Amino acid sequence: MWRTAVDRVLRPAGLVFAGLAVMFVLAQQGLAEETSIRVAVPHHGAAEWEMETIRNHSLDVENGVALKVVSTEYQNATISALREREVDMIIGNWIWVSRARAEGERFAFMPFSQGAGTLLKAPGAGIETIEDLRGKRLGVANSPREISWLMIRGLVLQERGFDLRDEAEIVYGEPGLLEQRFAEGMLDAVVTKWGFAERLEANGMERILDAQEAARLLGAERRVALLGFIFRDDWAEANREAVLGLLEASRQAKSLLRESDEAWEPLRDLMDVEDEETFEAMKRSYRAAIPRKWGAAERGEARVLFETLAKLGGEEFVGMNSALEPGTFWSPARY
Repeated sequence: MWRTAVDRVLRPAGLVFAGLAVMFVLAQQGLAEETSIRVAVPHHGAAEWEMETIRNHSLDVENGVALKVVSTEYQNATISALREREVDMIIGNWIWVSRARAEGERFAFMPFSQGAGTLLKAPGAGIETIEDLRGKRLGVANSPREISWLMIRGLVLQERGFDLRDEAEIVYGEPGLLEQRFAEGMLDAVVTKWGFAERLEANGMERILDAQEAARLLGAERRVALLGFIFRDDWAEANREAVLGLLEASRQAKSLLRESDEAWEPLRDLMDVEDEETFEAMKRSYRAAIPRKWGAAERGEARVLFETLAKLGGEEFVGMNSALEPGTFWSPARY
């Protein structure tokens, strides 16, 4: 279940992309009053930090959107809430969106972050190379369809010729649960979300590879936004101005968090950090993951990566189609 006990009315979130601000200004002319948008975000995750920043700086008032944010513990619960129309948006990846569209569900994606999951090993686990993961206890954050896991798994298939899913002892779980199991010595390695990876490194785990590096080795020539806002086509069509307002508010929050150290101070409790070194590492990670552009070139890179993963893993990786589904990436110009 998604946690209504921690529901909060916060305010909008979004992206920093060329051309989007112009579209927002045009849309704002017809926005007479605040429109409510319900978004489910992972607890202790970057989306939660960003929306808290928007609230702290009253960016919602500037952008005409009142956002109800539901902080969740379980990724599957957020997906169910979106499918049941209990929320309007969640944070997810474009491979999932394409798969869903191929199955008849009309979801769409707009970027939130270039943040990538990371493969880390426990010291003393006897892991020196990727080959050494065979037979090891490998924790994977959230589900088999997590995009960072697919990138890393695909790279191992391409470069080493074996599937980590088959050769390692896979344990799926929420990032916080994997962190606990590592502390208890129950895992040899993990593929976990950014943010959680920095905390695990601070507690002794050692970085092997992250999903952005895997994407580059799979053929991407530039960093691609792996995570984004996911919402229904029909809802976006009916709420175009509000969606653009949300994206603009997020752009402003990202700019603030990139440029101001003071803006991070109210976020310490949400980030659940135990020391200053980890706090600073998570700030650096967030800032490095801010998308600078989402144009035709970046969308093209995503399509290439999708097709590469389809060749490597077929339906197991990307669903029934070998090419990214049309409409996966939302285009405000369509409306």
